[in-house]
This record gives sequence, structure tokens and C-alpha cells, in this order.
Amino acid sequence: MNKKNILISFDLDGTLLKDNKELDNRNFEYLKKLKSKGYKVIINTGRSYRSAANFFKGRLGVDIIFNNGNACRNVDNDELLFIEPIKNDIAVKFISKVKSKKIQPLVHINLYDRGYDIATIKRYTNEKADKYIKAFGDHVLYLEDFRNLNADIISIVLIGEYEDLYPYKLEFEMDYPDFNIHLMKIHSKHNYMLEILPKTSDKWYGIQRYIKAKGINGIYTISIGDDSNDFLMLKNSDFGIAMINGEKIARDGADIISKYNNNDLGAIKAIDEILEVGE
Repeated sequence: MNKKNILISFDLDGTLLKDNKELDNRNFEYLKKLKSKGYKVIINTGRSYRSAANFFKGRLGVDIIFNNGNACRNVDNDELLFIEPIKNDIAVKFISKVKSKKIQPLVHINLYDRGYDIATIKRYTNEKADKYIKAFGDHVLYLEDFRNLNADIISIVLIGEYEDLYPYKLEFEMDYPDFNIHLMKIHSKHNYMLEILPKTSDKWYGIQRYIKAKGINGIYTISIGDDSNDFLMLKNSDFGIAMINGEKIARDGADIISKYNNNDLGAIKAIDEILEVGE
């Protein structure tokens, strides 16, 4: 197969990134080699664009699908390649159902050019939410009311503990079948996020939007990831690779499992077993 018709989609956390959230320089060199040989390389992550782009700016020109397939930008010029926003009134409906003060609602927004990545209500913040919010530094837009938000909403996120979030997961899955509801661990096993996205906003659908936006035909897709939000991508790609350190659901959706973990260059070693590019 022509290398120019092979698209390789890399997850970040638990895949390219080590457990300490660092990206080994050998990963950069390998990704550069893939691109130099004509392979199409993209990053496909649940992170926000700014958070993901910080690893690559000035080091590797790459397109980044972010917020679990809901939007994509080019890291060289920050050009927005596609976005599938949630209607603001729908987002308000979700948030208005959250009555517990133990849960912090916030939204990822498309105001990158103005310096904002998320929006939230300051008076609701709690210790667990503060950890999440502080990671965005000065890129947080504080509101008095979500109904006053004038921006495209990329995703809705609820931060709290598992036992507080799980009932909302069940409720939202029943009441909103047109949405993907991911309950995922962050920071520690006692800190979780419930992420709400449209049904067609998944890493796999992000790949499909990317292919359409770039006008690519006859593409062969290879994907590698480790978590539940990678399942559809791994299952539906022409070839899916799950990290050996990944969740069971990711491994269940993959064609093969890497021999090495994310702390030992497991992602690029698994890709190289298939493509034999050479480190």
C-alpha cells in the first residue's frame, strides 16, 4: 500500500505520554521519521487543544484532533480544521440537572484565539474541580450563568467523585441517547470526570471528519490508544493497537496489544513492528 494512503492516529495519555506526563524525545524523532517517509500522522486525544499542542509546538508540525474527536486544529498555525459544537441550550439542560454541590460543571469552549479553553461558575468550585481547573492556568472564563456564554461548546464536563457522578451517567445515557457519556479517571482513582459529547463526537468520528476535511480518499487507518474513549477508534480502524497498560475495553476493541507499556516507548515500538520503519 502507498504510504501516503496510511493514516496513523496516536492517543496521548497512556500511549505516547509516560505516566509522568512527559513525552520522550525518541517519540518525536520517530514521528518525524514517519512523516518524512510519507505516512500521515495525527494526534487524537481527549485533551484540550492547548494542552495537547504544548507538547508539539515548535517541534513537530501535526494536526491534533482534540476533546475526543469534536474538533481539530493544525499545530503550526492553529487553523481550525473542523468543529462539532454542542448547542448552548442543550448544554444548559445537562448542567441544570446537576444539583449536587460536590460536582463541578464546566464546558470546554472554542475561544482559543481569545485565550480561553474552558468556562465555569466560580462559586461552585471544590477541591477536586480546582485541580482540573488550575491545569488550564489563565485560560479559564468565569461566568455568573452558563446561559450568558457566547461561544461554541466543544464538550461538557462534570468533575467529582465516582459515586457522585455514576448516577448522572446512568440518567444521561437513558435520557440523551444521542450523546456519548464517558466516565473517566483523572489525577487519581478518587477523582473522576463525566464527559458529555454528541454521539458522533468520538475519536473514531473525529478521524472520519478529518479525512473529509483534508479531502483524503482511499485511506488505510492505523490507531493506537489505551482507554475507554479509544474503543471505537481501535475497533473501527483498519488496524487497532491497544497499549498493554490500557483498560480492558480498549484491549477488547483492538487487533493486537503492544508488547511494551507507555513508559517504555510501547506505542512507537508497536507501530514499528507493523511498518518496519526503524528507530
